[in-house]
Amino acid sequence: NLPKPRHIHNAPYLRKLRKSPKTYAKDLLQAQRDACANLLLTSGRAVGAADVPGAFGELSDDADELFTHLEDGERLALNLTLPYEFLQTQAVFDDVMGELAELDQFDVLYVRVQRPQPHDAGEPLADVDALRRLSELGVWAEREDHALIHAQSGLTGWLMLASGAVGFATGGL
Repeated sequence: NLPKPRHIHNAPYLRKLRKSPKTYAKDLLQAQRDACANLLLTSGRAVGAADVPGAFGELSDDADELFTHLEDGERLALNLTLPYEFLQTQAVFDDVMGELAELDQFDVLYVRVQRPQPHDAGEPLADVDALRRLSELGVWAEREDHALIHAQSGLTGWLMLASGAVGFATGGL
């Protein structure tokens, strides 16, 4: 799972990754260390709505490999991109939440939710069910003692603050 050009554009440190799958885990962590990251992230695999259990199986396998390369005092967060169906469809939401509950090796979740195109990055999320599910994710994380980082909160950050979040970014969801 080597980075694509658009990923390198958004995260230039990924250029340091070698082409060998044998060294990918070590290279991924080292690239983040070289960029002075104070929290290391998994590769950021996207979860497809059609095969949530399969995607989480791959995430778990990747994480197991990454954990073997951590140095003393380092922490690894689950870097996760969820499909918009996570917010739209109760069954997909339930599948993802069930899988997250099984990944107990992480105490920090770094989550992005894809939004259908086209959309205005600054436009607030107006779907009440989607907002409820975002709030449920936050409540679950708090209950399970996981730190939850919404990588792209946009104007939904105001909702998250009202629901007990400590802070939010200004990027678009």
